[in-house]
Amino acid sequence: MHILAVSDIHSPSTLDRLLQWVKENPYDFGFALGDFGTAHKASEDVAMSLAVRTLPKTLPRVYVLYGNHDDLDAVQSHPLWLQNGLHNIHGFKVFAVNGIWGRNPHKPWHQRVTPQIRRAEKAGPVDILVTHEHPFGLEFHHHSGGYKFSEKSWWHKQFADAVANCLKPRIWLYGHSYTKDPDRTIPDLNIRTLGIDSRFVMLNENFKIVKMSNTIEEE
Repeated sequence: MHILAVSDIHSPSTLDRLLQWVKENPYDFGFALGDFGTAHKASEDVAMSLAVRTLPKTLPRVYVLYGNHDDLDAVQSHPLWLQNGLHNIHGFKVFAVNGIWGRNPHKPWHQRVTPQIRRAEKAGPVDILVTHEHPFGLEFHHHSGGYKFSEKSWWHKQFADAVANCLKPRIWLYGHSYTKDPDRTIPDLNIRTLGIDSRFVMLNENFKIVKMSNTIEEE
């Protein structure tokens, strides 16, 4: 079994590269974890709004989340959009969280953490956790030009605790972070995570990487 994982496509040119890549690397099902567009007012990103609406045909069997740069109407109209919570996909228990943590009512992609923790407590252990938001402790440092682990906001920490204590996923797939280190274990969170933005990743049924594109910057 081959599982496709992509995130943060952000542009029609990257989407075109992805479509060519999957022709050469067929998959059984997959996940696209948000940020198809580029604008915060993503409904104005007409090209990517239209592209998302065509994804059921161009990327069949790929389940989608919305990020913080998306036309939410376009993503939520996708027949394989994953609402927040537990799903059974091809025999795998999958827990999904759209958007990023926040409280601003004028930013519809913001998610309050408490409802997601309650869903996690009800869901129990899962096989796969898919989120657009990155895990607790992963933060960009502009001076070093890279990502390091550091203290983050309390809602990152609370959700990470729920992941460790309730969901206990075999793998956590996420976007949003642009990490160059795709396969890692979060300190104090003994869970394997995979940051998949800026690359296209193919996993097997044991969630081992069997194929990965170059980063977008290198292509």
